[in-house]
Amino acid sequence: MSPRTIIPGLPDDWAERPDAADLFGIALVDAIKNQNDDALYAFLELGDRFLGAGSVVVAKLVVESVLSYLVGADRGAGGRRPDLPTLTRLLISKDDPSTLTSAALSLAARVLDAENLLHDALAARQAVARISESGEDTSALVSALVSLGAAQFRVGDVDGADGTARRVLELVDHLEDPFNVAAVRLNILQYELSRGDVDSAKDQAKELRPYIRGLRNGHFSASLDLAESSIDVEQGRLDRARVLVVKALRSARQRHEYPQMVLALGNLAWIDAALGDLKRSVDWLLKARDAAVESGDWFQLQGFEHRRGIALAQSQNYTEAINALQRAVEVDPGDPHERSRTRADIAAVYLAWAHYESENEGDPDEKLGRAESEAESAISQLEQLGDFEWASRGVRTLRQVFERRSYGAAEVDRFAIAAQRYQQVAPPYSGELLRSAGYLALAAGMDQELAISRLVLAAELQAATPQQRAWILADDAAELSDRYGIREVVPLFDAALMQLDPQADSAAFGSLQNDAALAASDNGDNEDAIRRLSEVLDIADFSKNRVLAALATGNLGEIHVRQDANTLAREYLERSARLSVELGDDASAASAWSSVANSWVDEGDLETAEKASGQALIRAERSSSRDALARAKSSAASISYARGKYEESHRLWVECVGLVEERDAGEYQAFALDSLARLGEWRPFKRELDRFARAAQKSGLQKSFSNKLYLSARTWLDEGRPRAAGVVLAYTVLLALDGVMQATRQMPESAARTQASIRSVFGVADALGGAGAFLYLIDLPANSRATLRASYESTIRSIAGEDAQSVIDIVDDMLGDLANSPTHA
Repeated sequence: MSPRTIIPGLPDDWAERPDAADLFGIALVDAIKNQNDDALYAFLELGDRFLGAGSVVVAKLVVESVLSYLVGADRGAGGRRPDLPTLTRLLISKDDPSTLTSAALSLAARVLDAENLLHDALAARQAVARISESGEDTSALVSALVSLGAAQFRVGDVDGADGTARRVLELVDHLEDPFNVAAVRLNILQYELSRGDVDSAKDQAKELRPYIRGLRNGHFSASLDLAESSIDVEQGRLDRARVLVVKALRSARQRHEYPQMVLALGNLAWIDAALGDLKRSVDWLLKARDAAVESGDWFQLQGFEHRRGIALAQSQNYTEAINALQRAVEVDPGDPHERSRTRADIAAVYLAWAHYESENEGDPDEKLGRAESEAESAISQLEQLGDFEWASRGVRTLRQVFERRSYGAAEVDRFAIAAQRYQQVAPPYSGELLRSAGYLALAAGMDQELAISRLVLAAELQAATPQQRAWILADDAAELSDRYGIREVVPLFDAALMQLDPQADSAAFGSLQNDAALAASDNGDNEDAIRRLSEVLDIADFSKNRVLAALATGNLGEIHVRQDANTLAREYLERSARLSVELGDDASAASAWSSVANSWVDEGDLETAEKASGQALIRAERSSSRDALARAKSSAASISYARGKYEESHRLWVECVGLVEERDAGEYQAFALDSLARLGEWRPFKRELDRFARAAQKSGLQKSFSNKLYLSARTWLDEGRPRAAGVVLAYTVLLALDGVMQATRQMPESAARTQASIRSVFGVADALGGAGAFLYLIDLPANSRATLRASYESTIRSIAGEDAQSVIDIVDDMLGDLANSPTHA
């Protein structure tokens, strides 16, 4: 930069001289001492140029010096003068309409913007606008109002910004000022977008395109491209949006317009992330960060490093993610909110890293310790700042850390006490603290009634209406079931249902009661599930809600199938299928027909089963649901199996495996293996068993898969192949134990882990119960039992190596107890 503004006492070549800083400072002090307003005005112009080049420090020095002069603020006893926001407010209060005051407040507003003190900047721009209105220079008024509108928009006052912009539009139309017309109309377009009025914004952009094209101005053309790309994003046209942003970026680069480059690069990062290309998104964020450095925009730099850290963490590049987030903290342009929010995200990334270490047999303890300390620090800072939304994020991270550490349960009371402290000041935050207390207590197996009462109170603190409270409680129940494996969540659903009126809120009540019924069924209480679903069906019939009726009848049918009440099950399922077809829900209709087909297979009526299976395939193929297609093909496979067409049933069940997510593939894998066992083809069976077992281990589904292998073990025995059955039994035992060990590795020692371990022990006991039946209880000839046992042990020894005998002994201890229990005596 080579500033050429002529200032008394400042040589023309001052900027190139080694003592430039000294010359600048002396000239500024002299101008103030001599009360040389013209020189101070020139210094403000020079400060503005420094700011434009990214030197906030110099611009701030100039404007604070001029403001101090204008308000007569002397340095205090400590040698400090008031800070910039205070000086700005003091000058505004003087109500001085001079040109120098206006220039000083304009530069103050820009510096305050650079320091993210947006409300102080707005106040300064409002004062500049009042000064301009008192004069006769319409061009100055237009400039002041344009800046004011932008400031209003930055603080979230969209309506105020829109009103200011439309006023400016009237002025510039009168002045015949096409460039300001373009700027203001672009602003109005942006305001409409921010209000979600996409159609109006689209019309504005269409009208504006030829007007801006006629100006032949690169800045305005690129601005319109960016605005239109935002419209495309809102309408889901990400590829088209990307083309427009790349075009705007190219233009900004050619003009070396860094603020526009920064905006375009940030938008490209967002679009590529939305398109699923995280690597390219991270690359754009790196370029955006560098452009922010070039423009001297430290707030943007901090923001891009923050975003880059999150993107790197999503790619499991945790080391670089933490480095980026730490840099975002260290940049520290003066916004304590952003700094503390970044610390909260650092805690969350360390927690994710700890999970990753657990899953990959690493050591999560050090990462958990870092997550805890970062979360504690962030929460404390965010609470002091009153930033309770982000403090809640920190609390959620800390809760998960405590769940995994030895003192997790001990923190229940701490969260509950903190919730009381914030109940009046910040009710939603108090609710988050109470929710954490409730989750920790339930995960640790503590007082369930107290824990649920805390979750109910948390919902009351976080929701404005009973309906919102109900859905919050339902979400809590779903998370506790899905994430924590806690099956006793029906009381939470009941608490949610108490918030609703079955008549006034019939759809919501019916939907939640349906979920409660499924939770009851998962917990083994099918009678309660049927009672609840019957109530849902009554509500659906009374309110003529076909969606709810289809849901309830489908679930009633599935539960009755599990109870072998096939005739009643088919009545419900066929009604559900008809309703689903009427609603255009081919996937649900296909699933219902698949269950009907399976019920007929169970009763041996294969011709009727084939008709139902055909309906299922037709509906599944019309839908886009891979799950529905898998269920339909599985029903066809069951029919083939029942007819002894084992090659065909194997082929179909393998196709089903390829259609569904890994977590849903176990049953189809087990059926496919059983078909190979029926064919007596040991080598293909063993290859497929190894492949499916590796997939189960990789996805952490060992226990659920092992439970499904007894079918093929029984088939090998039926075929007179006890040696093959022994291999299968060994796999069931090893997979079940490996699943328990992996679950335990992922949860460091704690009360929550103890409860999880207890659940795992019961789970493995359940899994090993089948092995016990084969090894001890099923009536087998002595030579077959001996062959079975020898094959079982030799397989364990070949896989488990030096741990084999320990495995055999542990299992024998558990199964010996089972065999000797009174139940089996």
